[in-house]
Amino acid sequence: KRGPAVILPKDFAAIVALTGIGKDSVCIEIGTGSGWLSAQLANVCKKVVSYELRKDFHQMAEKNFKFLRLKNIVLKNKNAVDGIDERDVDLVVVDFSEPWLALPPTAKALRAGGYFVAYCPQITQVQELIAKLGEGWQLEKVVETIQREWKVVDRICRPEHQMLGHTAFIVVARKVL
Repeated sequence: KRGPAVILPKDFAAIVALTGIGKDSVCIEIGTGSGWLSAQLANVCKKVVSYELRKDFHQMAEKNFKFLRLKNIVLKNKNAVDGIDERDVDLVVVDFSEPWLALPPTAKALRAGGYFVAYCPQITQVQELIAKLGEGWQLEKVVETIQREWKVVDRICRPEHQMLGHTAFIVVARKVL
């Protein structure tokens, strides 16, 4: 079941490619929503810990994880801004309106060289986040993925008229200290 908007496959693929996470990675998601991203991360990573502040979203994600039979996800109904319990993790993905609030607890949770990724629909969020990165962080990049399918039938090859344009900016930073 879906409730809040989800990070789309094109953006999930970019996060995986930009951070190099894999079968030995431990990841944290802050802002679980319906659990789509955590479920996708669980298919790639060793372990996923997902923090969701809202009880209704937490319950929805819990049902979705149970339905999907995912055993490597730990779901917490807790405000990660108040603190993240895990240490030496490889990736923290933040999907809520003020991602800079997650920087202090994320800095404690990430291993040196670990990735912080923020999913920001608005460029003003990106600006605010980058302004608050500060010492101990290295901005890797800000990307936006655009997806356009093509119609290929017999000898006709042309782009489709509709495309999946802007969904969000993906901000990638690394912990350097």
